[in-house]
Amino acid sequence: MQYQHLFKEIARLAGLHFTHDIRIEYSDERRKGLLIMVDAGIFLGGSQVNKLDYKPWPEMAKGQALSLRAKECLHPVDKSITDMLGDYFPSDREIVIYKKVCETTAELLGVGYGALEYVVALHEITHAVTHLGEESFPGSGIIWDFFPEADLWDKELFAQIYPLFHFQQRDEQEALDVFQKLSMNQHAIYNSWQVYQYFPLVEINTLLSLTRLKRFCVWVDLDSSVPTPSPDP
Repeated sequence: MQYQHLFKEIARLAGLHFTHDIRIEYSDERRKGLLIMVDAGIFLGGSQVNKLDYKPWPEMAKGQALSLRAKECLHPVDKSITDMLGDYFPSDREIVIYKKVCETTAELLGVGYGALEYVVALHEITHAVTHLGEESFPGSGIIWDFFPEADLWDKELFAQIYPLFHFQQRDEQEALDVFQKLSMNQHAIYNSWQVYQYFPLVEINTLLSLTRLKRFCVWVDLDSSVPTPSPDP
């Protein structure tokens, strides 16, 4: 399939080893049974997308379009507002792209369908790679074991930041423009990449590694200012 080579590309960026076979399917149904009748405007936060409001990528790179909405960041995300364009099903090892919603969204945003589908596919591919990709060496078994229950903010950060680096490294300007235009009209959970966009890739990979181990970490607060009792004479 046309996107299969991208699994290895994202794995290379993330410093992971990926050998799994992930199906990519197309559907007009969401979450295996619910017919999509939703208007793409609802997915885009109910905003009226205006081509004149779009800031091109160079302005974004200067930090002039930072749009993280602090109030939204403080509240849990309703899963029902995510995965409207595509979905990664960890238990089935399957990616589904919701073609009708992608078509409507592309028209609403004023972008080409092919470029939008590419951005959506790479986002879902990154979910699969960050979930199942092995660290250290092939066969290590070190994966994101608790991915299905992991924090949505964590999962969406990596599913956005690695495609961004991929587009930038290959100077894929159309994909960069669609990526920006789409994310600027989505919920804040899809925009946390803006905080990390200038971090070196090695630091992003370290963050991914620590996030995948988060469940097993024990944090100890060591305050050297607290005096240590002297031993008895």
